[in-house]
Amino acid sequence: MAELFKRDRSDKWQAECYYWRGDKRRRVLKSTGVRDDGTAKSRQTAQIVADQIERSLALGGEAATAPRKTLQQAVAALAEACELAGNSRDTLLSIVYRGECLAADLGEKTALADIDAARIREYAQRARRTRAASSVDRELALLRQAFDAVGVEPPKFPDLGDTSSKPQRLLEVDELRRLLLAVPARHRLNVMAYSHLGLRLSEPWKIVEIDWDERYAVVQRTKRRKDRGAPSVVPIPDELLELLEQRRGQLPIFPKLSLKGIDKIIRQAARRAGICDDLSVNDLRGTYATHMARAGVPILTLAAIMGNSVKMLERVYAQVNKRGDHLADAASKVPRLTGASTVHQKPRDRRGPRHGAVGNGSRND
Repeated sequence: MAELFKRDRSDKWQAECYYWRGDKRRRVLKSTGVRDDGTAKSRQTAQIVADQIERSLALGGEAATAPRKTLQQAVAALAEACELAGNSRDTLLSIVYRGECLAADLGEKTALADIDAARIREYAQRARRTRAASSVDRELALLRQAFDAVGVEPPKFPDLGDTSSKPQRLLEVDELRRLLLAVPARHRLNVMAYSHLGLRLSEPWKIVEIDWDERYAVVQRTKRRKDRGAPSVVPIPDELLELLEQRRGQLPIFPKLSLKGIDKIIRQAARRAGICDDLSVNDLRGTYATHMARAGVPILTLAAIMGNSVKMLERVYAQVNKRGDHLADAASKVPRLTGASTVHQKPRDRRGPRHGAVGNGSRND
């Protein structure tokens, strides 16, 4: 007799079936398609369907008697499960976006049972021609979750090799100045939201309050579940505060732009400034964290400001081990034990604004 169970974030009964194929005993997990409404009748109905599935498998029918789910239905079931679990709106939008990428290639009406390992491998090969390995890996992870959401056994997925994201590009203060000068004036305030506040891509429009006297921005973050009940407080540097004063009383405080548009603006400005070809918002966020850490901001304080764990800051964002003037400053603090120095000291610009700010703080910069 097949065993019944339920998956996390799903209200449908699943069947755990065992049957013999040749000299091997096989185990298959299938969805019965019966929702658990809390009554004994729904469980009895699910048991009947599960036993039918097991008999069909034992007789050689790999396609179980449960309804064949399409890719579109599986992605919709995954989105519904995430919504019931209270995941953020950004997570749901990510499911929709990656689901569209899968549907455009594999076909939204394609049955999951027809998507085998060879077809997934071909999809990955085509997708790698236009997208990074990390993006394709996230799409395949979504496809695997979609299989699980409807109780269909997933096929073997290909190995994409190194799927880590590109290393962050750390900008020094002079590069930040050049970047802002290359950004069109009408978009400069948007770019400064990332370089001066260390916000994520969508967070400039999640600022719910600005304390003009204490110089704080209150950001309602949604990436981590524990951030939804307690908004983060982010200090506003003097240079940015002067520019925001001109938009005081306007909502949103930062001009509204599409998420793809702001990344394109930053990328094009970095090329014009001769910095690099693929600068992103995440690079500016990491640059902010690095300059704050170099300035001596305690790691726990910085983690609270940015809405990250200390481990993530140390591993990804706060790149204090990279080359920069802060290393020479650290070496200068070692006490001298011999005579006077004969080494030529490299002059360093001490006029840089606080927190790695760009420019001299004037309104015309």
